[in-house]
Amino acid sequence: MAENPLRDATKNAPFSLGVIGFEVSGCTDASALEGRLPQRRDIGYLLPQGGALHYGAANT
Repeated sequence: MAENPLRDATKNAPFSLGVIGFEVSGCTDASALEGRLPQRRDIGYLLPQGGALHYGAANT
């Protein structure tokens, strides 16, 4: 199986949500998302789910 640095990173340093952008502190939390990426995103999201890391780019 090929190496996957993103998958390996979530195993070595588990997290429930990553946010990417300017001034993201307090924008949201993992429990508010209920495991789903929002359709409208002012910031980027990294959401680990089912052994995969999902990325939702900012789209507004």
